[in-house]
Amino acid sequence: MKVLFVVNIPSPYRVEFFSRLGEKCDLTVLFERHKASNRDNSWYPKEQSSTYKSIFLKSIKLGSDLSISLEIVKYLRQKYDFIVLGMYSSPTEQLAISYLHLHGIKFILSTDGGFISNESPIKRRLKQSLIGSASNWLSTGKFADTYLTYYGAKATRIYRYPFTSLHRSDVLPIQISKEEKQNLRISLDLPKEKILISVCRFVGWKGLGRLVQIMRSLENKSSLCLVLVGGTREELTDLIDGEIPHNIIVRGFMSKDHLFKYYQAADAFVLLTEYDPWGLVINEAMANGLPVISTPNCGAALELIESGKNGYIVNPDTQDNNSILDAINRVLNLEADLSINYSLLKIKNYTYDQMVSAHLNAFNQIKYADSINADVN
Repeated sequence: MKVLFVVNIPSPYRVEFFSRLGEKCDLTVLFERHKASNRDNSWYPKEQSSTYKSIFLKSIKLGSDLSISLEIVKYLRQKYDFIVLGMYSSPTEQLAISYLHLHGIKFILSTDGGFISNESPIKRRLKQSLIGSASNWLSTGKFADTYLTYYGAKATRIYRYPFTSLHRSDVLPIQISKEEKQNLRISLDLPKEKILISVCRFVGWKGLGRLVQIMRSLENKSSLCLVLVGGTREELTDLIDGEIPHNIIVRGFMSKDHLFKYYQAADAFVLLTEYDPWGLVINEAMANGLPVISTPNCGAALELIESGKNGYIVNPDTQDNNSILDAINRVLNLEADLSINYSLLKIKNYTYDQMVSAHLNAFNQIKYADSINADVN
C-alpha cells in the first residue's frame, strides 16, 4: 500500500504517528515547512524516522505556520494508492485540492477537529468547495463529523480515528498512590495541598487571563495552587492585568517525561481555551489519571469529558466565574477512584497503535467501497 500524506510542519506527535504508520505501508510525507515561527525549537523532534520518506517542500513562508509551494504538484503527479491532505487551510493545500479535483484524482481530507464559524456566505461556499472536493474524510469524532458534513463531506464516507500523542506505555495502568503523589510534589518543589495544572502556550486564546483572574480571587481564601506549564513569568505577565498571584507557579517548556511527573503530582487539569480544534494536553492529563475541566471550544473536551465522571465542560463566555469555581470544587471532590479510573479507562483507546490501526482500517474500507462502486458502474 503506497500512501502520501501532506501536512504543514513536523510536529512531534505527527512524526511519531508517521514512524508507526511507515512500518505498515510504503509512506511518503510532504512537509510544507521545517517549523512554525511561533513554536520553540525544542518542541520539534531531533530527527526523522527511517520507516518513511520525509520531504520538505520548497516553499514561501506565509504567517506563522502557512506556506505556498508550487513544488507539490510534482509529487501529486506520482502514483499513490491513497493521498491524504491535512485539511485545507494553507495555500499549498488549497493548490493541492484544486489540482487533484481538476485531474479527477481521489484524495482523503483529514481533520484534527473543527468548529462551524459565523462567516460570510462567500467564505462558507469556499470552505464547502474545498472540503467537499475530497472523496473521503478522516475525523476525530462526532463533533468533527458535524463540522465536515456542514462544509460538504458525505457522512457515509467519513472514517474516524483516535487523535493522540500517547504511546501505550504513557497511560498509567493504575492510579498512583497518595504517598507517591506527595513524594512527587516534594521532588518538584510543589505544595502539598490541592493542585490544579494547566499546560499550554502562553497566548491569549488559551484563556490564561481568566484562569489567573480566578486564582487571584482565591489567593487569600483557599490553599488551592495552580501550576502553569509552557511559558515564562514574563510571557504570563504580558497577558494579564497586574502581578501574578502567589498561588500560581509558572514552569517553562519541558520534556514529556518531566511533564508527566507534574501531571501525576496534580489533582486536576484545567484548560479554559477559547479555540482548540483538539487539544492533546487533555489526552496527556487523562493518561495520568486526572479529571479535566475545559470548554466547549475544545474538540478533545467534547469527545473525552463526560460530566461528573471524569470532569466538567464549562462556559468561558459568561462574565461570572462562579460556574467555573463550582466545577473546580466539584472536580477536586469527585470520588477519586471514579474520576481517575474513568479517565484511564477512556484514554486507553487513544494510543499511537490504535491511531495507526484506524487509518489502515479506513484505507482498506475505502479500497473495498471503491471496488464495489467500480463493479456496479
